[in-house]
Formats: sequence, C-alpha cells, structure tokens
Amino acid sequence: MPPANSASQIPAQLAVRMYHQIVAHSPKRLFRNGEEVSYRDRKVGHVYILINPAMPGLVKIGRTRDQTKARARQLYSTGVPTEFVVLWQELVHDSEEVEKEIHERFEASRVNLKREFFEVEPQEAIRTLIEVARAYRFDLSAESSRVPVLEQLRAKFGSDLRPDIVAVNVAEDEVGTMFLEVIRVPVDRKTKKQYVDYVDLNVLGEGFTFYQSLDAVAKKVIGLDPVSIAAVTDLLKDEVARRLWEKHLRERAGADTHGYNESTEN
Repeated sequence: MPPANSASQIPAQLAVRMYHQIVAHSPKRLFRNGEEVSYRDRKVGHVYILINPAMPGLVKIGRTRDQTKARARQLYSTGVPTEFVVLWQELVHDSEEVEKEIHERFEASRVNLKREFFEVEPQEAIRTLIEVARAYRFDLSAESSRVPVLEQLRAKFGSDLRPDIVAVNVAEDEVGTMFLEVIRVPVDRKTKKQYVDYVDLNVLGEGFTFYQSLDAVAKKVIGLDPVSIAAVTDLLKDEVARRLWEKHLRERAGADTHGYNESTEN
C-alpha cells in the first residue's frame, strides 16, 4: 500500500467492514491454524485505526469486541465536532496482544498515555497493523470456495507484483462474504512457512459483496484499476504502489484546483 501524507488523503474505500458486521445475525465460525475458535473468547476482537477530520495529524488505534463502526459512533460524543472514520481493522484471536504491540511501537508518538491517539501517518499505522495482525488472523476453512486469480493479475501487472506472492484467490466464507486471499512465501525460500493475508472485498463497495457470485466478484477484482489495487491490497511492489498513489494525488489536486478556479470565475 502507498504512503499517505495526511489523513485526508486516505481514500474512502479504506473503511473496512468485516464479515460479522455484514451478516450480524449469522453464526460465526472462526478458524485458527485449522482449529475452530469460539467468537465468545474474550480475546477475540477487532483492532482498528480511526481518524477524525477535526483532529488532523492524529490516528486512534484501539480494540473492540463490538463492531468497529459501532465503536466509532460511540466516540462521536458532544465533545467531538465530527464523526470518526474507520480506516482499517483486523479481526484477530488476541486483540489485546495486537493492540499492545502496536501501542509499544508507536509509544514515542503517543499524545497522552491515557488516550489512544498517536501522531503517525495513517498509512504507516495501517501497514503496522497489517504486519502485527498477520500472526493473529483467522483462517478461512479449507472447505471455503475459492477462485484463483494470480495468473490473470500477473498478465495484467507483470513484474509490478510482489515476487513473494505464490497464490491469490477470491474466496467466500460460510456466511457468503468475499475475501481476497493472498498467500506469500519468503523470496529466499529458506523457510516453507506461508503467510496468508485477507482483504474483505466489501471495502470496495456493494459490487463485491455476497449479493454477487464468486466468479463475478473474481472478474471484478481482475478488472480493478491499478490505483484501487494499490489502495486496498498489498499486491504491488512498494515503489510501484507509491508511484501510482503519488500520481493519483497529483491528478486529484489538479482537478480540485481546476474546479475551484471555475467556481471563482463564475
């Protein structure tokens, strides 16, 4: 994912809703290393990153057993002029440990030891959460339906894809939510350990939800523009994602300036 220079530069589609938020009434089946884990386990929860337009330069990093959007609404009190925006969240089997490790990494940037606000770039916070949460994520079950899309993505992006990716699937869990499943093996191949990342495709809008067939969603993923791929996945090399993102920001800044000039001339 590309770097961002301010909270306002994070695209709206980065607000993530995990599957239990979409189908809140459905039974949850969570798997860790192939073993089922109860959602009632007190350590199970979301670690989230929020921003607030009224607090430029700050991100809030916390955890909740509730839905992250519900937590954001709770924080929108009479003392806060604008609503919090959910930038990213990870459903993990030990939210206490994940939150603790991230807070320790950003300790020097913490505004107040009694508050969970940090002076860090939003994209740095997101990247750190993804990195720390990787060891605490749940797995899709082996029975989950999958459509492989790596070959099509290679044909589209070529050497711009990260070299450690060995498989990319559009997968559907037991309640019908679509995920992008990315499997990596370290390039040096000294270890056979695989790393699996999941991106909830609902982040990209209703066209990527359980209302669509798995094959239809896979085609939409393959057809995503490069900026969207760079914004919500870690498929592209850092330098490629950064270049795309910076170009996108320049183009958007130019469009904003053009629109402003038009409005002042009328």
